[in-house]
This record gives sequence, C-alpha cells and structure tokens, in this order.
Amino acid sequence: MTTKDDQESLPFVDARHTRRIRQTSIDVYREMEASGLLSEKRWEVYKILYAAGPMTSNEIFQHALLHGNPNYRHNTNARMTELRDCGVAMEIGTTVCKVTGRTVILWDVTDQLPRKPDREIVGRTRKQLEEEIRLLRARVKELEWLLDQARRASPRESAD
Repeated sequence: MTTKDDQESLPFVDARHTRRIRQTSIDVYREMEASGLLSEKRWEVYKILYAAGPMTSNEIFQHALLHGNPNYRHNTNARMTELRDCGVAMEIGTTVCKVTGRTVILWDVTDQLPRKPDREIVGRTRKQLEEEIRLLRARVKELEWLLDQARRASPRESAD
C-alpha cells in the first residue's frame, strides 16, 4: 500500500513519451491500409493518431493542418468517437491539450481491426441512455420492494 508521501515522491511519467508501438499494432495498420477498412476521413485521422499519438482530438486537427493538409476541415471529435466505436482507437486518460490548454481526453490506437459498432447503443443520445438508466433504476427499486413484501408475508422458519 502506498501512502500519500510515497505518491508524492514518485516521478511524473507523461504517457505521451512512453509509447511503444507493438508489432500487432503495426500489422493491423498495414492490413487496414491495404484493405481500406476505414472510410477516407476516418483513415486520415487514424493515420495521424497512429504516427504521432497519443494525442487529443484538437492536437490531431492541428497536426493535420500543419503537417499535410492545410485545407483539413474534418470534425476530429466526431471521427475519434467513430474510431472508438469501431474499436480502433481508445481513450487512455486525460491530459492538458497543447492546443486549447484544457483537460481533455487523450486518445491512442488499439491493435484491433475495425468492427461494426453496436447500433443499439451508438445511435442513441446521452439523454436517451440516461433516461433508460433512470427507468431501470426505478424498476430495480420496485423489484426490491416486491421482494421485501414477499419476505415479510412468508413465515420465517425457526432455527432448531
């Protein structure tokens, strides 16, 4: 168990500078490049993240403008969500964005080929999902109440 004093003495390690690309990630990249498994917009964002990541979505946007496509106009926030939903990018934590100065999601690639996202969840808004959670919690409370009533109504067996 580490104490607060132990944690304060540990050196800070920035995840941006400790990245190692695994062979599986290289193989997946090559397969996606050869087969065109991602749309053109997603592929452009994925390539930047693969080569220069981990990065924030705004850093990806700035990188595209500065290092290749001065006419870049894609919504990188939307692309990152799409890449996450199909399993080729992941949120690895938060960091202070070098572009905005705000604490935001830090993204990196996975070693997975793209999969079709779960349409049951992807197509719904946060508000819809929160409402479903609220209804499920209400149903759980109702079931707990019914269980409690059933326990009170049944005679208790005495221990011999």
